[in-house]
Amino acid sequence: MVNTQTSRFKKLGENITEYTSEVEYTQFNGFMIKLMAKLFPSKFKAQSQKWMNQFKAFAEK
Repeated sequence: MVNTQTSRFKKLGENITEYTSEVEYTQFNGFMIKLMAKLFPSKFKAQSQKWMNQFKAFAEK
C-alpha cells in the first residue's frame, strides 16, 4: 500500500491546537488489501482516527 499523509497544526488558543490529518491512498498492492479497500473503506478512516487519538494522548502528557 502506498499513501501520502499531510498533518497540519493550527493554534486556536493559549493551550488549544487543532490537528488536521489528510491521508490519500494512491496504490494498493495485493488482492486482499484491494478487496478490503472496496468493501470496508471505513476501516481506513478508523485506523487514521486511532493514530490521531494516540498522538493526542502523547502530546497531552
